[in-house]
Amino acid sequence: MTMLLADPLHWEILLGTSALTCWMAAGVTTIFGTPEEIRHGKTSKACEYATTGLTGAGIISAAAMVAILVLA
Repeated sequence: MTMLLADPLHWEILLGTSALTCWMAAGVTTIFGTPEEIRHGKTSKACEYATTGLTGAGIISAAAMVAILVLA
């Protein structure tokens, strides 16, 4: 039987891990876009959107983690 994560500490760990994962994925996406930027002078829109979206998701996860820290 699976228990729900009701403890605020578990939510903080989950959201912190999510934020770091999003930021690492955004960094990897940026690195993959760098050769194209060097060759053609600009990155693709898909790479820019993916980097921005992953960074935003990381910021939202970090803000939610801080909110749980303050409210708990």
